[in-house]
Amino acid sequence: LIAETKRTVIRELCAQDIDEVVKISRQEHILKFVEDGRVAEKEQKEKLLAYINNIYSFYDYGIWGIFDKADGSLIGLISLDLLTSIEEAQYETGFFIRRERLERGFAKEALEMVINYAKNKLSVFKLIAITDYKNKPAISLLEKCGFTVLSQNDKIIYVKQLEE
Repeated sequence: LIAETKRTVIRELCAQDIDEVVKISRQEHILKFVEDGRVAEKEQKEKLLAYINNIYSFYDYGIWGIFDKADGSLIGLISLDLLTSIEEAQYETGFFIRRERLERGFAKEALEMVINYAKNKLSVFKLIAITDYKNKPAISLLEKCGFTVLSQNDKIIYVKQLEE
């Protein structure tokens, strides 16, 4: 268990979640912007299982499931990852929500939780999010949660300062 919000439980994924994660990641509104669903289903499942078996035991961040408290169903995913492929290591967040749960505030609850987790558990000073300039719902959510544009080309890089 990573955290609970008013309506959700945020937790690490387990092997039993993989089929549902794959199903959600292949929804059309997600496929436009997230590459995971574009690989063969078997490969995606193998990668997820390897991730679950290898990452969670080493790091206090990762890809987490957003589950509905009311019925236990998987609503979507949210992540907090350390990017080390750039000059200065930075934490990045990303998210997606299944179509039938969009526009109900679940992503906002989860993103606010990740912001608090990054600041309070990991002592992160700055959080970034990268999205496609056509992904209007993600842009709107990031801006509602206080992220501002850092740079823009075919992708928009948002930043949120976490230090007070």
